[in-house]
Amino acid sequence: MTSQHTADYPTLQEVLRLPVFAGCTVCGGAAGLGRRVSGVNLTDTPDYARWLAQGELLITTGFAIADDPQAVDALLPTAAASAYYDDYYDGYYGSGHTHYLCGAGSSSDDYAPGSGSCTCSPKETYKTNFTTELRQKDGTLTKADATWSATDSNYVLEGGTYYLSSNLTLEHGILITGNVTLCLNGHSITCNAGADTSNPVPVITVSETGRFTLTNCQTYWGDYKITHTEGKYGCGVYNEGTFNMYGGNITGNMAINYAGVYNKGTFNMYGGKISDNKSVGNESSTFNDGEGGGVYNGDPLTVDTTAAFTMSGGTISGNTAGYGGGVYNKGTFKLSGGTISGNSAAQGGGVYSWGSGTTFTMSGGVIGGTKENSVNTAEYYGGGVSNQSDSTFTMSGGLIAGNKVTASDIGYGGGVYNTATFTMNGGKIGGSEAGKNTSANLGGGVYTSGTFTMSGSAEVSYNTAASKGGGVYNNCNTFSLTDGSITNNTAATGGGVYCDRSETNPGNVTLSGKARIANNHAGNASSNLYLLEKGTVAASDLTTGAGIGVSTEVDVAGSQLNVAVTSDAVSTNYFTSDNTTYITQIAGNSGTGYVVLTQRSASTTHNHSCVCGAVHAQSNGHDTEENLTNWVGISDLNLITGAGNYYLTDNVTLTEAIAYDSGSYCGWKVPDGVVLCLNGKNITMQNPDDLVSESGKAKNADVILVTGRFTLTDCTGAQGKITHATGKIGRGITVLGGTFDMYGGQITGNTTTEYGTGGGVRVEGAEDAASSTTFNLYGGSINGNQSGYGGGVYVSRVVWEGASQFNMYGGSITGNTSTVTDETSSYGIGGGVCVSWTAAFKMTGGSITGNTAKFDGAGVYLSALAKSYPSETGEQRTAKFEVSGSPNITGNKVNNAENNVYLDTDTQTNTYSGFTNTVDASITILEGLSNNAKIGVTAKKAPTPGNRVLAATGATTNENYSSIFTSDNASYEVQNRNDGTLRLAVNGDSSADSSHVHSWTYSIKEGTTNTIVATCNADGCLNPNGGSVTITAPEHKTYGDGKSAEAQLTKVKWQGKNVDVNSITYGKQDGTALTAAPTEAGKYKASITVDGAAAFVEYEITGGTPEIVPVDSITLNKTSTSISVGNSEKLTATVTPENAANKDLKWASSDTSVATVAPDGTVTAVKAGTVTITATAADGSGKFATCTVTVTGGTTPSQPGGSTGGNAGGSSSGGGGGSSSDRDSSDSNPVIKTETKNNTDGSSTKTETRKDGSVTQTTTGKDGSVSKTETKPDGGSVTENKAADGSTGTVKTDKNGQTEAKTALSNKAIEDAKKNGEAVKAPVEVEASRNSNTAPTVSIELPKGAGETKVEIPVSNVKPGTVAVLVHPDGTEEILKNSIPTEDGIQLTVDGNATVKIIDNSKNFIDTRNHWAEDAIDFVSARGLVNGMSDTIYAPNNSATRAQLWTILARQNDANLSGGNTWYEKAQLWSKDKGISDGTEPNAAINRAQMVTMLWRTMGQPAATDKVSFADVPVGSYYAQAVAWAVESGITQGVGGGRFDPAATCTRAQIAAFLTRLYAEK
Repeated sequence: MTSQHTADYPTLQEVLRLPVFAGCTVCGGAAGLGRRVSGVNLTDTPDYARWLAQGELLITTGFAIADDPQAVDALLPTAAASAYYDDYYDGYYGSGHTHYLCGAGSSSDDYAPGSGSCTCSPKETYKTNFTTELRQKDGTLTKADATWSATDSNYVLEGGTYYLSSNLTLEHGILITGNVTLCLNGHSITCNAGADTSNPVPVITVSETGRFTLTNCQTYWGDYKITHTEGKYGCGVYNEGTFNMYGGNITGNMAINYAGVYNKGTFNMYGGKISDNKSVGNESSTFNDGEGGGVYNGDPLTVDTTAAFTMSGGTISGNTAGYGGGVYNKGTFKLSGGTISGNSAAQGGGVYSWGSGTTFTMSGGVIGGTKENSVNTAEYYGGGVSNQSDSTFTMSGGLIAGNKVTASDIGYGGGVYNTATFTMNGGKIGGSEAGKNTSANLGGGVYTSGTFTMSGSAEVSYNTAASKGGGVYNNCNTFSLTDGSITNNTAATGGGVYCDRSETNPGNVTLSGKARIANNHAGNASSNLYLLEKGTVAASDLTTGAGIGVSTEVDVAGSQLNVAVTSDAVSTNYFTSDNTTYITQIAGNSGTGYVVLTQRSASTTHNHSCVCGAVHAQSNGHDTEENLTNWVGISDLNLITGAGNYYLTDNVTLTEAIAYDSGSYCGWKVPDGVVLCLNGKNITMQNPDDLVSESGKAKNADVILVTGRFTLTDCTGAQGKITHATGKIGRGITVLGGTFDMYGGQITGNTTTEYGTGGGVRVEGAEDAASSTTFNLYGGSINGNQSGYGGGVYVSRVVWEGASQFNMYGGSITGNTSTVTDETSSYGIGGGVCVSWTAAFKMTGGSITGNTAKFDGAGVYLSALAKSYPSETGEQRTAKFEVSGSPNITGNKVNNAENNVYLDTDTQTNTYSGFTNTVDASITILEGLSNNAKIGVTAKKAPTPGNRVLAATGATTNENYSSIFTSDNASYEVQNRNDGTLRLAVNGDSSADSSHVHSWTYSIKEGTTNTIVATCNADGCLNPNGGSVTITAPEHKTYGDGKSAEAQLTKVKWQGKNVDVNSITYGKQDGTALTAAPTEAGKYKASITVDGAAAFVEYEITGGTPEIVPVDSITLNKTSTSISVGNSEKLTATVTPENAANKDLKWASSDTSVATVAPDGTVTAVKAGTVTITATAADGSGKFATCTVTVTGGTTPSQPGGSTGGNAGGSSSGGGGGSSSDRDSSDSNPVIKTETKNNTDGSSTKTETRKDGSVTQTTTGKDGSVSKTETKPDGGSVTENKAADGSTGTVKTDKNGQTEAKTALSNKAIEDAKKNGEAVKAPVEVEASRNSNTAPTVSIELPKGAGETKVEIPVSNVKPGTVAVLVHPDGTEEILKNSIPTEDGIQLTVDGNATVKIIDNSKNFIDTRNHWAEDAIDFVSARGLVNGMSDTIYAPNNSATRAQLWTILARQNDANLSGGNTWYEKAQLWSKDKGISDGTEPNAAINRAQMVTMLWRTMGQPAATDKVSFADVPVGSYYAQAVAWAVESGITQGVGGGRFDPAATCTRAQIAAFLTRLYAEK
């Protein structure tokens, strides 16, 4: 790069952003990334240095010297010298060191020290040696009567233009008496004088006749400082004349007061820095009373208006003092540019302005900032600005942001502390979440006890106070708001404005014009303008566009009176109540009068309680936990000042265009947390006529902008509209970093410019990569909209970083179009929905039909963008489209031809490397896709015989998808390839796919250690995902009895190398290898390796008792024998293994009337017949062996151990059986066949078949239990069970499947269960039914005096939603909330005899599928503890309110909740009466601490054994005992990292999880 710099050239940083440099590393010279590039040498030759000329840029991949450290070491210094020497020493500026005052060498040099295009004129030519000039005067130094010390001497300069050629250390200061210009040239001047605080010496003193200009052309090396030696005292600059600062850094200076710059003349700051100076104060003071750490402007003895400091650039940062860390102003200070940041003081961290006649004028620049190191901090007053003692501060522009005060007792004014006059007619205090000012006590944005006036475009927003006044705290004085806005601030009380008052000093608050105090919060509740008792405001001159939310400390309901808000009459109602229980109205209900807050009457209730528009449980079978009865009727959207439920009373027309996002506009920016019912009304955007571009073309203006959470519904059905006036253009709704839920209404008649996006709805990623944007469509219609991309909906995150997601559960997208007039344009795609390659769309219901597009994707367009360089990392860049449920995407057309879901393909070829990559968009099939789904498919690629085109992944092998997926082109068909994919193919193509052979590579899945993924890296692979294999620890961690703790493998669509459990290797965590899975206590590691990719899991075995070896097999000496009646024979058994812990056997005869067997195996024949003798292992292993014995009559008794007959056949070890054809001739339904079988568990089963086909099975357990089941020819059955403990049970099922069961539990069973703390297991088993009419009934009979007893009823198909329903004697039914699903059935508690039904009461929520809390939600919703928002919507991620929890707990305890003025009133009274809650703030979101505490109190405040150990739970806090109990009871384990996060809001999913665990604990 040469010395010619042109603004048209890109900066080096811009060059390095080109795709060709993706993945490159900057090894050195990062400070020069802002320099401009006019030429590039790109090379990979090994002799780089020979390619370098001075001022040229070399870019290399480093390949040639990748393994040559010496070459790298040689390259960097050479490159550095080339880059710096020519540009930044004399050669850069020509001979004589010539450059502009700002340090730039060229008027267009915007990277030079004086940033921005240089306006300095003319160039200066600097003398060769400033140091020599000083030395020449050294022998004849002029004695200067310096203000600081009469004994000190200074170097005196009377004029000249100089630059430093080296660092300079002086034993005296420098006195400027004439016109002097100095370029530091990257060097420093250090003063070694000023031995102590009583003898300070300034580095530079400018006399009244002096004019000193300081610049610096070097910022890439050197310190370029004006400073003192450490430990020396004196300010950096003392100015009585004129000081112009373009560069350099006045830093590291220390004094009692005025450490950096002490200005009594004229100081113009265009650039450079004043940083890290310290005013330490008097040693005798108990606190730092030092003034002006960075700048002191004025006279310490009086206000001096001739002291003028003008700042248009540069920074004042890192300075400290007692008053005015950055600036102490007692003169005239004008700030139009630059930054005052990172300073600290007791008062006025950034600026302290004091005294009558003092003025501070701010038209630009920043005090504070949005980054952590830019925060100005004050301990007590004014983190950013402290304006006191009749000083006047006028702010017309700029930003006061990110400042804070830290004292929790007298910390006032995070942004501004004002006791004088502060006039704000522009600019922002706060301005963004990143820029919020904070106060540890009062006034997050502003604390004022003087006069504070806001007008014009002034904005106080996003500030926070720990106590009162998040935006403004007005302490009994004058506050006026005209046209400005106070929004998005938070505090414990008075989130927007807190108006303090007293009887003697009530304060004076005036609101006029378009005054707006909205969307401020106290906690999670709306809190805008907060008035104390008898507090009012003057508001007679409000105009259209004004909107003020009001809160009051007065209990409006309890007062039985109207509470005044205004002290004068207003022409219309510009006020809304923050508490939706109340409303604002005109006193006397006349058209004009005082505004009052009053209790909402029944007549004001908008009558629907579900967001879908239904009226509670009486409509459509809905029930909703929200109970949205507190609706506020409005006809002006400006009256929506915060979260709440609103409905339109009239059509609304928006005429103002609000700017957002660099050139975009909207009619209404909806506050966070608003639920709006259109109520059949319309919101119409009437764009202003002057909203045009420079060329005169009309601009888009969206109707609504969503940045928080917004819910849209319409209780009249899809009648109300979000639309534009005829001839006006813009989107319906833009969602930018928020969540939009749509249940009803229409978004229709909106048209963007033909190169616009999202005619109906645009879903755009948030600027913050950690945030996400979501649109959930549950109902309503998006129709008749038009745009270039996405006529109905456009989903993208191209502009911003945050993820964007569109979920469609219902509703319709129809009649939209995407068109463009330019036939070569890439627009005109996605008539219904257009999904960018960076976004996601999930569809489980609803329809996308009847849409059109100019080119492609009339229904849905799925975009693709291939990677253009091998080193690019990150997601595979295609639109993500997932389908489940019953979506319908049909009837969408391009040029009258079906074109429903369009699958894009993109190919990128890198011209430098030759690398080519192709990516195809496709559909992902999720579990639960219904055969009712209908999806037409078109692909950019055309299939040919043998070459199919990917259409969808996630397909199930051998599943027929022909009724779901169809080709839009009749020449093609969709084929299931049984490899997890669906592909478009030529009709009837049965040929093999083109000869692609997968080439798998293996790697560990990001963020895991135990999962290996397989990826095909072969060119042209259409399905490179080879699935995954995961190694997991054993499910149970306690082992003994010689059992092995074996790890498990889980495969997901695994197509890689064969991997099974035999591939797992084991070892101890200390590195010791094992030959097999461990069996003893210890810490272990299981691993699996595939082609070098090693996955592992670590686990610990506890318990580890000594090995107990079980019986492996039993063998008898005979498998059959014959014994005559009266004789005996001893059978002998061999038991293996030899070291079996228990070799004892239990002998049994299948029929003791034929033969008996002794404990030693001796068989004695009784009568003729056949019998089976069984030897069973006594250790419980289940091993046995049998011998068939035939008894014959009339023979001589055999000798012991002998036999009268040979082997006649029989059963072998491990099982046995026999049959008989004996008949009972007297039975009308005789047994025609009998079979006997010995089971592996030691039981035996006898099966009898009768003549009519009925079958009776009788199983006798080794413990003496008996189960007899008779199955009848008509399908009915009767089962009779008798347990070993004496309990009995009967289960009867008729031919229609109706089941009745009865069980009588024995005293012994109940006593044993209670002793062990367990439930009694009833000897019956039933199958739960979804229908109450066909559900099985179970009658439970307890012995007299049994008392309260836990009973477990076995259920074959138990689920979390399975419940027991108590049937009362009068036939009424009641769900038993404490019926708990177990692994084998349902557990309930009874006290006496009872009859219950077993019902599967699971709900069909579509938004909880695969949710982490799905089972818990099924549990609580099935029991009526927490209801859904509708039949199909639970809203698991919505926050829960305090009123909702009161209701849930009251229901849990069977409280009577009927009646009451509000849906929650009865629950509220119940919770107060029971001491569970104080009953306040019903609509506030409940946090984790409150949630656990209320549960604990509901349970009777049980004591916990241990104290809580969470770092964020103070021992003395009100919730500490509750948290300890919850942890001990298994209800919560915290959020990880040793934290409980007590202040975090509880979601409805978390509520469900807590309640489920609570019931499990009970």
